[in-house]
Amino acid sequence: MITAWKSAEKGLVPITGFSPDAIPDDCIWLDLHEPTAEEKQAVNTANGVDLPTFNEMSEIETSNRLYRAGPVTYITATHLADTQSDCARITAIAYVLTGKRLITVRHEDSMVFKTFIERAPKSGITCADNAFVTFMEITTGLLADLLEHVNRELEKVSNSVFRHHQKDGVETRLQTVILKIGTAANLSGKVRESLSDKVRVLLFAENLAKEWANQDAATRLQVALRDVQALSDFASFMEDKISFLLDATVGMISIDQNRVIKIFSIVAVIFMPPTLIASIYGMNFKYGMYELDWRLGYPYALGMMVLSAVLTLWFFRSRRWV
Repeated sequence: MITAWKSAEKGLVPITGFSPDAIPDDCIWLDLHEPTAEEKQAVNTANGVDLPTFNEMSEIETSNRLYRAGPVTYITATHLADTQSDCARITAIAYVLTGKRLITVRHEDSMVFKTFIERAPKSGITCADNAFVTFMEITTGLLADLLEHVNRELEKVSNSVFRHHQKDGVETRLQTVILKIGTAANLSGKVRESLSDKVRVLLFAENLAKEWANQDAATRLQVALRDVQALSDFASFMEDKISFLLDATVGMISIDQNRVIKIFSIVAVIFMPPTLIASIYGMNFKYGMYELDWRLGYPYALGMMVLSAVLTLWFFRSRRWV
């Protein structure tokens, strides 16, 4: 599907009723969403470009993602998709700057494009340069929102692991906490990956700004680059926090397990002497066990078992083992 946008009084408005091989001259942004081979070929011919294929967009080499061919700049950036669910994933989007027109190629929907389309009518965008920079600014803002979301979730996890577990004395479902930490780590890792990509993209765009961008776009690129670098530092802090919380949660699970094992061990040791006494008097040998004919033999054996258990418990308490 191909949509075209042109500059209006306050921003961008969509253009209707055009064919891919006859794009209006006043088109500033041309968006190709899951395009067919015929649509891509028509756009290539009409704009004098060579749009990257899906496989080319999926390559990780920087030279295949960021390059300039004549007057055309090709930038493939990674964005996040399905950020509202627990299965956020990375998707690649190509930005092609021809000078007067920005062409985007994407094979998945993304919150960046939804946000851009919502803001486009009042964005004040008048050229392709500013449209690309606006995409980068929106991306930076959305990544910052995701990091803030992860930080809030980790604060809840931290309270669940430490304060709630310690003050209320209530058994926390630590296995569920680990799942939450894993979800936060997955999203944080995806954001970190996207931020690293944005640093490369913005550095590349800034170095070539004199060849394709106006002064306003170049200045905004510098600001966006500083914001992305700051977010990258914060993402590194988040990874350290996630690692700490994971270790702490596993440690809490180990403490709970050790506490249970300790209780069982103490109970087993306390009942070992009574068990020994009961085993001795349970043999019932006629000769050699004089207590068998003793009227007080049964109470005597019970008393010995109780006394041995009490002495064992007293010994543990005197050593402060319980």
